[in-house]
Amino acid sequence: MLLPAPLAAQALPGNVRPPAGTFERENRAAEVPLSTPRTPFTIDRPRTDPSSVDDTQKVRVTKFRIIGFNYLDEDRLQAPLKPFLGQELTLADIYRAADLLTRVYADAGFALSFAIVPTQDVANGVVTLQVVEGSVDALEIQLKSSAGLVGKTRLTEMVRRRFTPLIKRGPVMVDELERAILTTGDLGGLDVSVVVRPSETTPGAANLLVVVNLDPLEVEAQFDNRIRDNLGERRYRAGATANSVLVPGDQLVADVRATIPTDGFVSGYVQYSAPITDDGLTGTVSYSRARSRAVRGFLSILQFRGEEEVIRAGLSYPLRRTRNSSLIVGLEGTAINSDSGIFGVTLIDDRSRFYELYGSYDWAAADGSVGLFRLGLSQGINGLGATGRFNPLRSRTLGDPEFTALNGSLVWTAPLYGTARVRVNAEAQIGLNGGASASRECNYGGDQFGRAYDYGAAGGDHCINVAMEVNDRLSVGGVTVQPFLFVDAGILRQSGRLDFAELRVTELWSAGGGSRIALPYGLFGEVYAAWPGKARFTPDGSSDPRIFFSIGATR
Repeated sequence: MLLPAPLAAQALPGNVRPPAGTFERENRAAEVPLSTPRTPFTIDRPRTDPSSVDDTQKVRVTKFRIIGFNYLDEDRLQAPLKPFLGQELTLADIYRAADLLTRVYADAGFALSFAIVPTQDVANGVVTLQVVEGSVDALEIQLKSSAGLVGKTRLTEMVRRRFTPLIKRGPVMVDELERAILTTGDLGGLDVSVVVRPSETTPGAANLLVVVNLDPLEVEAQFDNRIRDNLGERRYRAGATANSVLVPGDQLVADVRATIPTDGFVSGYVQYSAPITDDGLTGTVSYSRARSRAVRGFLSILQFRGEEEVIRAGLSYPLRRTRNSSLIVGLEGTAINSDSGIFGVTLIDDRSRFYELYGSYDWAAADGSVGLFRLGLSQGINGLGATGRFNPLRSRTLGDPEFTALNGSLVWTAPLYGTARVRVNAEAQIGLNGGASASRECNYGGDQFGRAYDYGAAGGDHCINVAMEVNDRLSVGGVTVQPFLFVDAGILRQSGRLDFAELRVTELWSAGGGSRIALPYGLFGEVYAAWPGKARFTPDGSSDPRIFFSIGATR
């Protein structure tokens, strides 16, 4: 006999309630900023070193005559040259004046434009400076690796299409060149760099040498004890990423996790992403399935078991993509099916359907700091098989299939002193309509927020979670060690009428420290101790520190 959700909650302990969030979200990689202070291209720009120029002869300059410009007005070009007027200038000074014009074009966003001092006889104090508003004359693709399953011809043709709009047109802007380089390099397994060289056939134009490296296959194996306590002691993981499999630039990811030798937990995940257009529109679909069974603690006595299935599909597009800032917008649809029960009786059969509109902005500053801010609006759908408001098997009494939430997150890292850095992570959710089912709750606990607690230890319709880590980096030979200290905290709040054992407001924190290590041949590891702020939310009700570790290898 199936028990209605309210009766089940009253008859059973509160920890029978499924944890907030999903295994799929727990296993998703954290978002990281795309932007970097590194310039993705180098330019062989004509420039004369003033120190190598004859600095003995001088001429009084009364006027600069600028030729060859079409895209900037003359007043803007003349402005930095005013301090030179009426002065006795050497040839080296005149070259410095030309470099100032080059800087004007660079500040205006022109990638390949520069100024030169043409051969001339100075008469009546008038010096001529020539501007070259550089364009791209030709394109060469150099593949320095294998081309994966798609083959060299298809891969190089895809890269060529993305750079073709820059060829034989007006002056190339920095943003245009960086967008072509970076949106191509964002595709699975691709590393792209560009060398800009003067054209041998067209004066003032340049040739682009696009250097492409493809890593066709990446594999990773890992084991750790970052598993919900009632499901086992150790978790094993094997993952593989194949790049350029069906179409150039696509990516196929497969991941399997399990507790061995017990059958407390097993999950599988597969994701496929592929470019749709040559200017950055990308489509992604994923499927995951997890099965859990309590093998330790009180829930094992109740023979607790659960299953979860998550399907996602989405589109993303970079409105802006440069080395120092990126703005990406996207639309994602999600279907979550989860059920759980005890003694072979299903108590919860929850099905959520929702879509999310989001925007993500990241940046890289000159001081070495990088950051990412993401804002999304998710809307539940009362249809497509979603669990209704009055279904007795819903995970929460006030769970609403049309739950609406505003979500935000922040990632920011910055240098402190030497090799030390600080990293701040934050996330927030505001429920705007109805109550969340357990799978859509904002949660606290796990690797990012609440390291001393199991994932999903606390949940809420609304939340603010913040974490800060200070780390340093020590390298000796091929070994890199990164010691770190951390602290995190979360405030979670439930709306409306509470279910049995729910709290209106939950405040949690944890702190600790540890170290990461990277070794030759792709070996890596991490170990840390985490102290829980509230023992009630730990698996054994203890405030003693918990030790977590992970060991793995990647190629």
